[in-house]
Amino acid sequence: MTNSLIEICRLGDEIMEEGLTQKQADIYNLIVKYKIENGYAPTLTELCELSNKSIGAIQSIIRILKRKKFIEAQDYKSRTIKVIK
Repeated sequence: MTNSLIEICRLGDEIMEEGLTQKQADIYNLIVKYKIENGYAPTLTELCELSNKSIGAIQSIIRILKRKKFIEAQDYKSRTIKVIK
């Protein structure tokens, strides 16, 4: 396993302690991993494909992650997700 993936695993354990559900933590980890591997944020469509979830489910989780201050994202703009925590 690469160092960045090991860090994501450690980060996942910390996130669960900070009040995210497993589904929220999974999407957060997908965002972090995607940004590490590609250098830019995923689109909502890409998150749907990677997680096998509907666009509505992804939008809901993104709103929660924003409210809990794990990410920032601009509405109606692609690839604007910024990881805060």
